[in-house]
Parts: sequence; structure tokens; C-alpha cells
Amino acid sequence: MQKHYAHGTGQLRMLIAPTAGPVGTVVSITATGCGDPDGQNHAVSFNPGFTNTIEAAHAGYQTAPIAARLIGQSLTASYKITSADLAASMFMKGDHPPSQFFVQCSDDLAEATFLITK
Repeated sequence: MQKHYAHGTGQLRMLIAPTAGPVGTVVSITATGCGDPDGQNHAVSFNPGFTNTIEAAHAGYQTAPIAARLIGQSLTASYKITSADLAASMFMKGDHPPSQFFVQCSDDLAEATFLITK
């Protein structure tokens, strides 16, 4: 039996505001072109700079789901930067990606960089 994957619109666009801030900053996430016909294939996440889940486990970083609201093809969410996010971003020194927010809608993915300041 072959798996079925929901396909997005190919038009996913994402914006975050603000794009930098200290612990306690509330980041607004908006996305348009979120193709999720049954409302079950979308997600919002934050990564403070890990390249894989093993690094996150070694740092003791646990991700929490970010609640998102999808109306038609518009998705909104918010996330408050935590002290654990700051500690994880400082743990990841050297050749690692920046902190980023991700929106996934079916098989479409968008990302936006966020700078955690002290």
C-alpha cells in the first residue's frame, strides 16, 4: 500500500515580527498560502540552532508545540522566547545554523531567522 502525502499550494510565505529580541519577546508568526485542505497537516516550530535532535537532547532542550490557527490558507501563531531557548542558542556555538521559526503546511516549508539577544 502506498502512502498518500498532502500537497501544499507551493505558495507558502511566512513573516515573523519582531525578528530579534531577548527572553520574553513574543513573536507573531503569520503565513499565507498554507494549503491544508483537511486542517490536519500544518505545524509551527522553533529551533534555537540545532542541526539535529541528538544535539537538542545533549543540550537538554525540549520543544513545546506551538499552537497555530488556520483559517482558509492563512495561518497565525505566537511564541514567547524562553530562557531555555537562549541557553540552547548559546550552547550551540561554532558552525551551527541561526535560530529559526518554521511553518509547514502539507509538504510546503517556510523558515524565518530570529536573533535571540541578551
